Amino acid sequence: MKKFIVFILALIITTSAFSKEIVVSAAASLKNCLEEILPEYEKINEDKVLLNLGGSGTLRTQIEKGVPVDLFISADQKNVNILVDKNIVKKENTYDFLSNSLILVKSPFSKSNIDSIEELRNSDVYLVIGNPDTAPVGNYTLTAFKNLKILDTLNSEKLVYAKDVSAVVKYIEIGEADFGVIYNSDKNRMKNPIVIEEFPENSYDKVIYSVAILNNSEDVKKLFEFFKEKKEIFKKHGFVVM
Repeated sequence: MKKFIVFILALIITTSAFSKEIVVSAAASLKNCLEEILPEYEKINEDKVLLNLGGSGTLRTQIEKGVPVDLFISADQKNVNILVDKNIVKKENTYDFLSNSLILVKSPFSKSNIDSIEELRNSDVYLVIGNPDTAPVGNYTLTAFKNLKILDTLNSEKLVYAKDVSAVVKYIEIGEADFGVIYNSDKNRMKNPIVIEEFPENSYDKVIYSVAILNNSEDVKKLFEFFKEKKEIFKKHGFVVM
């Protein structure tokens, strides 16, 4: 019995030595991409990747509060730069990785006849956008509406704020809002996307997904290199690889 216990302990120690967990916190809009890539990575490596998805602002706040994260992929540069300013991550361990664009989508349950961004002006429809405090898509959206001089004409009582872009998609798909603003890549995970129009590129800051490596180990760097090798998957899901 004693020898058996010693054997089991040795097995646990050996297994632990070869099995590592890597925690990745990533913008919700990367869900489909990462859920396709990570199983492939785990098949050829001994690491287990734990994926935490959400609004980039929320994920950054978690990191600031001490939640252990090895790799952070934000849907903007701002949240990564905040971590750099607070000396939580080194500037040399940050990288611009992907790009995206904004589109206006319509719910299949909406009876509105609006068929352009401009027609949202002075309209009386329910519009869902990302919460600018938790999701970069919200900041990009508000900037675009402001620059297009539409923001002040929107009905504030019918402007709905969602925690992240996945929540925006959900609102649209179940008919809780007539229209929503999402990333171009997000239409690929909708059942029946009704794309009204893409926002003019010059109406908002360029959407840049920035990576922060918080654990500068070889395993984490290897995972990031694997992401870069899978550019075709990111492209397939509507992202632009930088």
